[in-house]
Amino acid sequence: MEAVGQQVESRDDSEGRRLGTREEEEARRARQLEDDLKFSQRERTRDNVRMAGGIVLSLVLALPVMASSAAVRDVDLGWVLLYSGLALGQIGVLASVLWGLHRAVKRGDTDW
Repeated sequence: MEAVGQQVESRDDSEGRRLGTREEEEARRARQLEDDLKFSQRERTRDNVRMAGGIVLSLVLALPVMASSAAVRDVDLGWVLLYSGLALGQIGVLASVLWGLHRAVKRGDTDW
């Protein structure tokens, strides 16, 4: 049995690689964990930016359609343009949020 805090001497495994001490192994695991955390944060940030871009895009497309409803002389066409702009905006926002939720579930950020 090894005493707590005692270093394990270096040895080679079956493939000839150096196994190193316990501290080296812990440092390697810490670096790996830090790299994994940075990668997941970058991926989450990228997905959030894409989701926000989808929301902005849907609003940029919907607002001119709704605004054009005020510029037409036909009342029925005005109502159609207004409601189709509202629907376009709502569908775009909903699709972007659902896509973001799908990506979060796929990454393992949420269990929903």
